[in-house]
This record gives sequence, C-alpha cells and structure tokens, in this order.
Amino acid sequence: MTEAPTTAASPTFVVTAALSGETFIDAYNNNTSPEYKRLETKLISTCSKIYKPRFPNTFSHCKVKKLRPVEVRATETEAELAVVFDSTTATADLPQNSEVTQVLVEAVTNTSNNFDVSITPASVTIISSPFLDTTAAPTTAAPATAAPTTAAPTTAAPTTEAPTTASPTTAAPTTAAPTTAAPMTEAPTTAASPTFVVTAALSGETFIDAYNNNTSPEYKRLETKLISTCSKIYKPRFPNTFSHCKVKKLRPVEVRATETEAELAVVFDSTTATADLPQNSEVTQVLVEAVTNTSNNFDVSITPASVTIISSPFLDTTVAPTTAAPTTARPATAAPTTIALITKRVTFRSVQDTFTNELLNPSSAAYKARATMINTQLTPVFKREFPSSFKSLDVVSFSNGSIITIIDLSFESTSAPTSTQIANALINAASTVLGFDIEGSSIGVNGISSSGVRHKISLVTAPCLLLLSWLLLNQQ
Repeated sequence: MTEAPTTAASPTFVVTAALSGETFIDAYNNNTSPEYKRLETKLISTCSKIYKPRFPNTFSHCKVKKLRPVEVRATETEAELAVVFDSTTATADLPQNSEVTQVLVEAVTNTSNNFDVSITPASVTIISSPFLDTTAAPTTAAPATAAPTTAAPTTAAPTTEAPTTASPTTAAPTTAAPTTAAPMTEAPTTAASPTFVVTAALSGETFIDAYNNNTSPEYKRLETKLISTCSKIYKPRFPNTFSHCKVKKLRPVEVRATETEAELAVVFDSTTATADLPQNSEVTQVLVEAVTNTSNNFDVSITPASVTIISSPFLDTTVAPTTAAPTTARPATAAPTTIALITKRVTFRSVQDTFTNELLNPSSAAYKARATMINTQLTPVFKREFPSSFKSLDVVSFSNGSIITIIDLSFESTSAPTSTQIANALINAASTVLGFDIEGSSIGVNGISSSGVRHKISLVTAPCLLLLSWLLLNQQ
C-alpha cells in the first residue's frame, strides 16, 4: 500500500564532485548547521545555474545529498549532488550519463563563468542514474514481500509454514518492519562478476518478432553467433581476466526499427581486482577495432559507430552496493585531481554530410548517434598518437556548414601535443574513419586554422622543387 509514492519518482542523477579550496569542517557532518546550510545554498544555486539553461523543459532542481571529506585529501570537501528531472520526463528525453557530467565540467572550466563554489573538473563522477541505479526506488513494494521473510525468524519457522493462521497473531509486521534486515541479503553480491553491458546495432540483421522471445530458435541462433563473436574479440585481449559473454536482450534499433540492436554483457572473472579491469573506453575500443578490421571474419556484422557502454563496474553502484567497492572506486576517480589537464578545442568540417536541425539537440537520436560515431573512432586515434598525455574526447556541438563538428580534447598539461600535431593526427585519420569525413583544410585547434601551416610549407617547398627541376634539365 506504500508503493504509490514511487510512481511519482523523479529521474535523478547523483553526482559527486570535490570543492576546490573548501576545507572540510566538522559542522558539515550536521545538515542542519548554519555552515552546512550556507554551503548547501551555494551548491544548489551553482548546480541550477548550470543545468536549467541546458535542459529548460525537463530539469527540475538540484539537491545536496551529503557533504564529506575527500578521501585522499581529508582537509577538502566533496559534495554529493542530486540532479533531478521532472517526473513526467520520458526516459528517451533524459540526457545520458556522459552528457550530465560533460555539462557540469564544461561549465566549471569556462573561465567566463563565476559561480558561488569552485568545483574540481577532474573529480566529477556519476555514482547513480536512471540508466544504472536500480536501487533508486527501494520502497517499490519490496518491503511488502520482504517483511514476511525477514520477520519470520523472530517467530520461529512454523509461522512461515502456516501464514494464514499466524497472520492474525503476528499482525505486527509493522513492528517487525524496522528489523527487516534486508542488508542480510548482501552475501550473493560478494560473488558478483564485474560486468560491462554494451549495446551495438547489427548491420544487415533485420529485427523479427521471434527476437522478442529468448527461447525461440531464431533468438537462439543469433545469440550463439553473438556470443561466439564477442568471445573471439575479448578472450585474446584479456586472456587472464575475461570470463564470458552473454546476450541480455535483442530489440529493434530506435531510429531504424527494421534493424536489430543487441545488449551484450561482457563478464570478467569474479576474482578480478578493480585495478585489473579495463576502463570503459578500452572495452568499447577493443570491440570497435575488431569489427572495423577487414581481415576479421565474424559471424555477425556490428556497426562500429553504434557501440555504447550503458553499465559497468565503474558506473553501476548496484553491482555490489553492500561491498566496499565505493571506497575503492572513489580514490580512483579523485586521483586525477593531482594531475593538471589542458583542453584543446578542435573543429573540423564534414563536407559529404548533410546537416539537420536534429543535430542542434544533444538529446536527439541523431545527435547521440553522430557523437558516439565520432567518439568511438577518434578516441583510439588520439590514444595511439599521444599515449602518454591524451585523456578524453568530448563532443561539444554540431553546426551547419555542411556539418561542422566541435570537440574538446583533454591532455596532461606537462606533455600536451602542439596544435600542429593534433591537426596532423586528424588529417592522418581522415583516410580511415567511417561514416563521416574530415576536410583537412577546415581543421582548427583553439581557433587557429591548420591550413596556415600547410601554406607555409608550400612556400618553402615550391622554390626547392623549381631548383630541382632546373638542375635536372641542365643535366640532360
């Protein structure tokens, strides 16, 4: 009878971030203290100023869930923020996890913004979201079913064998409810295997009704092919830690209902330490590289640009909520705060593609598909070209003409490449990317066009070529 409130639950993204220069004090342990309220007001004001303009029709409000000391630097403060969207917002209209963090990072790194608090960009992490956190509504009817099972131990086994006679006398589930030691169910989570859930469109695989039934012969046939392909890709790359692949679901591709999308679980051994797991970007990169390699011959054809991670051990707090995973994972995300990063804004034009207004909306399917396509193909390029300094690639926006792409590249400041090196990396990648093109003369890094470099080179080489031609003619 208590489940009604859960129907009005608002989609919520929970973000943690370190507050630069904000010393943690004991008063922050008390959410009613004047000091806590003062910082809470500043955080809510800053959070709302950032998200409301970006999502004017769906964003609801921000809320401070907790203030705590940064684990690796106990003198600094970390905030746990809830970014809440309207309860009527459809899942398709919600931003992705990466977009929620990107909006915050872009805002706090923009020097023209003047917020009430200072947030360390590298510390921004999502620990829960509508796409990952199944514990967001623990009150949904679970207590009603859990109470009888957990209350039973207090009145011996017979009460569970004859619930019809015992219920009048033990009509105190309401008193037993507080003792619903649901946490006692955490034992199975200790054996959980680290799992990355990946979605990918299957090129040329028409979606049929039989794929809605995971026991149908058609489903089983495609399932076998997918597991075989997945295992052939990941087993050689992670021979000591990879366990198996599993097909979680087959469904039609949202923007092309005639094609099939697969949801795959890439599972690692349960004994694998967090430090030995690959990062999300590596899991997608391995798959994209394998399916774009023309020398490979797999049982299914996967569209590289569609590969996306929707859950992983680094994002999904429901994988092992009762274990100490959060305490081990948090230092891993806070550590980068000791490394100074520099961002290079890069632009390029795709002359063979046609711009549509959908590309102006980061929540649209067209925007997400193109952003994913660019991210999955260019991230490996910059990792390969600048392995010691490259950190991340974020698609900022698309604009008309034919399609102009703006991306932000993050590097370690001590070893960041020059603008010319970045432009050259893109020029070299132009011949290998699929699904979009890169016009070399349009490449710009931090507002400086790459074409100027080539013009200078041509002015030097032209006289040399003339001289060489003159010498060759005189020798004849």
